[in-house]
Amino acid sequence: VETTIENRKLDETASNAFVVNGENVKLSAKEANVKELVDRSADLSGTAFDNVTWAHLAGTKAVGTGYYFPSANTQIQARLAKTTGNWSDVGTFEGESTQNYLEMWVDHGVNPMDSNYSYVLLPEKTEAETKAYAENPEIEILENTSSIQAVYDDSLKMTGINFWDENGGTVADVTSDKAASVILQETSDNTLKIAVSDPTMKNKG
Repeated sequence: VETTIENRKLDETASNAFVVNGENVKLSAKEANVKELVDRSADLSGTAFDNVTWAHLAGTKAVGTGYYFPSANTQIQARLAKTTGNWSDVGTFEGESTQNYLEMWVDHGVNPMDSNYSYVLLPEKTEAETKAYAENPEIEILENTSSIQAVYDDSLKMTGINFWDENGGTVADVTSDKAASVILQETSDNTLKIAVSDPTMKNKG
């Protein structure tokens, strides 16, 4: 079981800088064709990095993307994939192409029990900005379980909650009696904005 963090197309030479915890990382390209990917015969193994706090991938036409991992013992996997094949093998597009991708994920193992993950995506951030964010994060994970996931963003004064259980639950002084997604934001004029939705579209009444 894997949780994909990133699957980003790189430039033609795959020279985009990849940094993990401040260290520049050079990954050897793993080459495959589309057929090998489809029938799962390609080498899809990655390089493991332990106790990752932050990572940064330089962009091709922009500054890049940062990644912050709130849990200090996070292990990530990464690989540089060079894939060749016809688009028609995986879709309706025509033409053969070779593309480079940086793939990053969390490997939860086989049949994991109560496994979890957390990360913050930081688009359009430089390496220095990503490092600074990791040293002074703006988010607090209030709960991260199979029944409730909740995060508070101090810079936005916003709380986001997913109640997964059909009977809802309580977190951060918010109670729901059904499965729901809830967003609360405190404004400068002491107003509390609340948005509630049902992504499952299964609630009644």
